[in-house]
Amino acid sequence: MCTCTLDNPASVEIPPGKSTNGCFKIWQPLAGSTDTIGVYAEIRWVGGPAMHDSLVRISLYHHDNVFDRTIVTGTANDGSYSWRISAGESGMRYRIKIASYEDTSKCDFGPYFTIVWPYNDIFEFTCPPGGMRVKLIFA
Repeated sequence: MCTCTLDNPASVEIPPGKSTNGCFKIWQPLAGSTDTIGVYAEIRWVGGPAMHDSLVRISLYHHDNVFDRTIVTGTANDGSYSWRISAGESGMRYRIKIASYEDTSKCDFGPYFTIVWPYNDIFEFTCPPGGMRVKLIFA
């Protein structure tokens, strides 16, 4: 286990998770939470004492740890990043990966969460006008 001292004097125990050195704990997004396309979502983490790197890489993975895209190549290792969820993502079983900018083998995965469209995921229209009514349901 790693021990991390935050800006407030409290000490936090960080479980090893799936990282090679056990020094990241991803707090947000929460396990089972739902985030919406088009909004800003907070990614929050704590790095243990072995993580003295000033920058981290943040990536999005889906299903069984399949890489989806890079969220940011290098951001301050300050425990927080605001991410605007783009329209390309939608579905269940997404997770965040945070890795050291200098050594990507120092990494950890957050819990699974869901990304949804900001509306009911149902579109109804007539195609062509005056023709057949079509209903699209996005899951």
